[in-house]
Amino acid sequence: MTTIRTTLADGDSFYRGEYDDFTHSLYTATDPATASAFVYFDYILNAADQELMVAQALSMLERGYYTLNGAGFPLEMFESQRLMVLSMVQAIAYPSDTDTLTHEGLMRYMNDEPSSNAMVQFLRLLTSATMRVSPDEYVAYLYDSDGDASMSVDDFCANNVETMGREADQVQMAALSHALQVNFAVAYLDHTGDPEQGAFVKIEHGDPKSEPIRLLYRPGHYDIIFAAAQGPAGIGLHTID
Repeated sequence: MTTIRTTLADGDSFYRGEYDDFTHSLYTATDPATASAFVYFDYILNAADQELMVAQALSMLERGYYTLNGAGFPLEMFESQRLMVLSMVQAIAYPSDTDTLTHEGLMRYMNDEPSSNAMVQFLRLLTSATMRVSPDEYVAYLYDSDGDASMSVDDFCANNVETMGREADQVQMAALSHALQVNFAVAYLDHTGDPEQGAFVKIEHGDPKSEPIRLLYRPGHYDIIFAAAQGPAGIGLHTID
């Protein structure tokens, strides 16, 4: 059985849903509120070697600092967002009476516009920085909105990646997959999928043995797909709004 979780229907749904799906894989959850838990954090909590997963998450955030800095982003543009994500990882890894990230806390993060937008902005900046520091890997795939003219990495990132509300394409997914070392599998309802790959287009820069983040693309919007057995009991369709 498969269930689908919807995310806020805006141009940031890939990035917002990505965070959302990210934590979901980190928790062994029974509360329906954990429909909004980020898969990434869920990976950490469910890991056989949790210390290793925490170390990898912290390493990602440290690499992110140097990637963003290397791409020329000023510290004041990204550091508060990065530190917020870092504090969430630490609240999972080192819970205390005053600082523990719970399922309800994750729901509050996603439904709190400033917090949710800060997460989205961090992912957008990290994606942009990943592309900017390795432009040769991406420039051949960048075109304007009409698909007529090629774009430089700098122009593409400034107009399509860093700008809130702009829809993410496969190039951005590939860059974020590389930055976070996670895999994506995307099913398209606009008939752009590759029949040779089955129902999903796979974007894989993470551990080949790890489960991908599965997304359903409807024109203008991404939803999160997960097997019912992987999700919290009683979860069917939940919306973050």
